[in-house]
Amino acid sequence: EDYDLEDDMATVDTDGAGDMLNLRQAPNPDSAVLDTVPNGTEVKVLLRSAEWTLAEWEGKSGIC
Repeated sequence: EDYDLEDDMATVDTDGAGDMLNLRQAPNPDSAVLDTVPNGTEVKVLLRSAEWTLAEWEGKSGIC
């Protein structure tokens, strides 16, 4: 899978999927959830692919 290096900020928008975004340990929906980010929160985007994003929030990095 190809990833694009990013250094952007993005606002969490769960698009009706709930009030929180899961930061996961790996790019897999069954992967452990490291933290949950509230809808409307800004996160730092580190890497992006067509399906997954590596983001940083409050000093924690995870896949979402």
